[in-house]
Amino acid sequence: MAFEWIDDDAEVVRMGLTGLFSGEDLAAIQRGVVKAIAQHGRVRGLIILENFEGWSAGENWGDLTFQEQHDADIERIAFVGDEQWRDEMLAFMTAPFRAAEIRYFAPHELDRANAWLVG
Repeated sequence: MAFEWIDDDAEVVRMGLTGLFSGEDLAAIQRGVVKAIAQHGRVRGLIILENFEGWSAGENWGDLTFQEQHDADIERIAFVGDEQWRDEMLAFMTAPFRAAEIRYFAPHELDRANAWLVG
């Protein structure tokens, strides 16, 4: 499993992605975010990509059910990772069509990403 739940406090849900991202990982993230929304109301997300290798083949990546049901509950999403994943991750997240503001930060900008999320 490439997904690791780091923490969720009242302001920001933090998670890490390593290796090859799977549908199982996506489902785990979605379950955690739904739980955080139930506990805190609207949430913000920090996703740290470390040694990320992309997406596994054969998954139903086009299912937008979660986005349709919970998009209004997510205020901001910050990705922190290697530049090589910027465009693909923003496309995967359908960034231009989300209610949440989504930004991508380089690994050395982790503090800046955290500050943007709580700002």
